[in-house]
Amino acid sequence: MIHRTPSNAERFSVKCRLIIFHNSNVNASTALAMPEEEINYEFFLSNGVKAVNFIAADVSPLQLKQRGFDSASKMRNFGFDALHLVNASFCNKMLLAYGRDDVINCFLNSPQDAVGLAGSPAVTLLKVSTTELLQCCIGFPSHAFAVVRQLPPGCSLKGVSASLLLDVGLRLTTLALVGYTIEAIIEDTGATPMELQKLGFAKTF
Repeated sequence: MIHRTPSNAERFSVKCRLIIFHNSNVNASTALAMPEEEINYEFFLSNGVKAVNFIAADVSPLQLKQRGFDSASKMRNFGFDALHLVNASFCNKMLLAYGRDDVINCFLNSPQDAVGLAGSPAVTLLKVSTTELLQCCIGFPSHAFAVVRQLPPGCSLKGVSASLLLDVGLRLTTLALVGYTIEAIIEDTGATPMELQKLGFAKTF
């Protein structure tokens, strides 16, 4: 893949180069002497550069995109994960560089991702729904509870299906701990009498 030579405004400073290649396979002399057009995604990947280097050097996702990081998945290849999106500034830069769908598709895939993002500014910036968070927690009730516990109590299940609550393992006892009443669950999820019983409500409707 051919990458364009960055403009003067996009060039890495001497200090930036040293930080980027710190503890990598590239020594300081090589890092300082390399032509700008050769400092790109493939070179970073093959020489052991990590996310922490880019963060320490204050290199933005947009700058990395100009050097061959043309998808959010390529950011993950260097160790960036959902917890980095908790930083509102970094999350916003990722959004500007890759768009909401690409970031969500690459950074919201596991129960751990959902727990990390829940309650953070990333939920608002990326317009992440409770349904999207919980879909990552199917079969992981403790993670699902950790997600719901970080959201505004008693009012964050709007639009979430009762079947999804069942799939993630949330039940009456856990929902009550975060402020949900039977009335709120019926209103927010549209739960049927059978679903309410499966959730643990003893009354027959």
